[in-house]
Amino acid sequence: MKVGVLKDIKVGEYRVIATPAEVSMLVGDGNEVYVQKGAGEGSGFPDEAYVKEGAKLVDTKEEIYATCDFVAKVKEFEPCEYKLLRENQIVFTCIHPAAHPEEVQALLDSKCIAFTAEDSHRYGSPNCEAAGKAGALFGLESLLSINGGKGKFVNGLGGAPGVKALVIGGGVVGRAAISVLHALGAWVTVMDINIGTLRDIGKQFNEEVNTQISNRYNLKKILPEIDVVYNCVRWPKDAKEYMIDREMVRSMEKGSVIVDISNDYGAIETFHETTHENPLYRRGCRPLLRKQHSGCNFSVYLDRIRSIRTAALRKHHQQWRGAGMCKGWFPAPQLNHLQGILNP
Repeated sequence: MKVGVLKDIKVGEYRVIATPAEVSMLVGDGNEVYVQKGAGEGSGFPDEAYVKEGAKLVDTKEEIYATCDFVAKVKEFEPCEYKLLRENQIVFTCIHPAAHPEEVQALLDSKCIAFTAEDSHRYGSPNCEAAGKAGALFGLESLLSINGGKGKFVNGLGGAPGVKALVIGGGVVGRAAISVLHALGAWVTVMDINIGTLRDIGKQFNEEVNTQISNRYNLKKILPEIDVVYNCVRWPKDAKEYMIDREMVRSMEKGSVIVDISNDYGAIETFHETTHENPLYRRGCRPLLRKQHSGCNFSVYLDRIRSIRTAALRKHHQQWRGAGMCKGWFPAPQLNHLQGILNP
C-alpha cells in the first residue's frame, strides 16, 4: 500500500500524524511511505529522519492525495483539500464531524473511506492525555489577575485558600487534568455519571480529591463556589439540554474560568469555537488575549505569549519546572479550546 503522511496546514497546528519510528514499521511491513516535506518539523522530526527510515519525500499535498491509497494527517480537512479526496481512498484524521458538517458532506461526496482518528484509540488517544494536562495549566494561567482572572494561587498562600477546580468527566482527558491539578495542590472536585469511575479516581489519587455524580442539580449547587471548570465530557449529539446553561454560567463569580477541552456543541451554552490566536474570551465580550498560544508544551506556550510574559509568569513557570511538573510532558503543541473568563 502507498501511505501518505501530510503536513498539517491548520493554523497553529504543529503535530505530525506519524513519526520516523512509525514510518520505519510501515516500510518494514512492505508499504511505500510518502511524506510531505516539512511534515514533522513542528514536532522536531526533520525530513532527513524520515528518509533514513525509508520514506520518499514529496513537495505538495496534491502529490500525496494523487499518489497514495492511504492518506493520514492530524486535524480536520481544510476546504482546499476537499476536491483532492477521491473515491475509495482511505483517509485517517481527526474529523470532529459534529462541529464540521461541511467537511462531512465533502467526505460523502468524494466517496472516500474515512476514519475518525479521535474514535480509533482503544485506550484513549495520547492527544486526549495531552489536552487534559495542557488544559489544566491553561486554566490556572488564565486565573492570573493580569489575564482578568481571580488572581488565586493554585495551592494557596498563607491565609489565602487555593484554587477550587471542578473537572467534569473522568475519562482519559479528565484524569490527565486531575493529575496536574492534584500535583500542584488545587482543591479538586471530579464529576462523572459512573460511580465506578469515581471510585477508581478516588483510589488513583489516594482519596485526596472530592467526587460527585454529575447531574444538573449538583452542578447548579457547586458552580458558584468554583474558580475554574474543566469540561472533559463527550457530550451526546442528541442531548436535549445543556450540561451548563447560561444561568449556571452567570452564577459563577467574576473572574472564574471555564476550559472547554471537549469542545462539543451543546455541552455549555456560552460556548463558541476558538483558535490558537484567540483561545480566550470573556462571556459576551471580544477575546481578552489576541496572541495567546494554547500549545501542549507549557514552556513553549509561555514563550509565545509575548503580550503577557511578565516576571510573575516566569517565576511561576520556573517553580513548576523546578518541581518536575512540566518536563517531558508534551512533545508538540495541540489545540485546546478555552471557553472563557466569565464576567457576569
